[in-house]
Amino acid sequence: MASKAGETSRKRKGKAKASTSESWEMERFISRVHQDHFYEVVALKKVIPEVPFSLKKSEYPEIRHEIRRRGWEVLTNPIQQVGILMVQEFYANAWITKNHDQSVNPDPKNWLTMVRGKYLDFSPENVRLAFNLPMMQGDEHPYTRRVNFDQRLDQVLTVICEEGAQWKRDSRGKPVQLRRHDLKPVARGWLEFIQRSIIPTSNRSEVTIDRAIMIHSIMIGEEIEVHEVIAQELYKVADKSSTLARLAFPHLICHLCYSVGVDIEGDIPIDEDKPITKKRMEHTRDPTHHEIPEIPQGMHFPPQNYWEQLNTSLGELSSNMGQLRVEHQEHSIILHEIREDQRIMREEQQRQGRDIEELKHSIGSSRGRKSRRH
Repeated sequence: MASKAGETSRKRKGKAKASTSESWEMERFISRVHQDHFYEVVALKKVIPEVPFSLKKSEYPEIRHEIRRRGWEVLTNPIQQVGILMVQEFYANAWITKNHDQSVNPDPKNWLTMVRGKYLDFSPENVRLAFNLPMMQGDEHPYTRRVNFDQRLDQVLTVICEEGAQWKRDSRGKPVQLRRHDLKPVARGWLEFIQRSIIPTSNRSEVTIDRAIMIHSIMIGEEIEVHEVIAQELYKVADKSSTLARLAFPHLICHLCYSVGVDIEGDIPIDEDKPITKKRMEHTRDPTHHEIPEIPQGMHFPPQNYWEQLNTSLGELSSNMGQLRVEHQEHSIILHEIREDQRIMREEQQRQGRDIEELKHSIGSSRGRKSRRH
């Protein structure tokens, strides 16, 4: 892969090419509209990679057992050397345009996209094969059915949370989410895995109902159609119009590209993120864990271990400040996405209002002509 030094210049050249050429790069995009969408939106987005577990044999063996039982070995161990451009092309061509051109794509959701001239199938079945997942036995949609009809939120709270945790509720008293620091360490590990590899999100501190139910399903041994969920999430990621939204599943996309012989030579490598470790699973921001130790009364000079404890506490406080800054940035991204969705809804309402006025005017004109003829 190419070094990152040429990334900026390559993007600048790409934008110039897109803006000056009347045709489009047919070897990369399925239409001119998708090419414009790539340069104007998708190329400006960051990519967040999936993360693996990195646990010693003695650390949380129940996680390793569940991975083997479910056949998630490939899913939980993403491959290396992923290129950012192939991921961006994948999403640009998977994007369903608002004015969908059926001549380009007869079915707006046909599970097909294109990367460097080669078509990729990201249907649920192909996602299952990419991760070498076993076929579902019996009910093919147990998780989806549970989210919609059998949530069991009291059980979820008891199994995945520490004692005393409660659901955050909306103004009507309806449960909406949990806090990450209220989860048990095992549940926090599964949460981070889900947030990066199954149902991606920029908000890492709060746990939505669908993710909480998935954690619960994993921990009590219920089946989950992860390939179906991931395939649907790929379309959701492609549909986000904000340039602050992140592009997820790069390792899966890379695997799909390899399977059809896409050449990634010259691509820009994606930085790998830190794996899920015992330390990260057990880390919380509970203030009682980071209090600065008191100097024992009656001593002019503190004992040696006081300074060690103090240094540890200051280091943890510094780490927490960094985490707070990251979460603040993530919340800003989410707020921007909400505002963008609201703007789109307002524009759509205004367009519908204009269409109604034009229809009324057309009907009025038609009636006027008929009355004059009579």
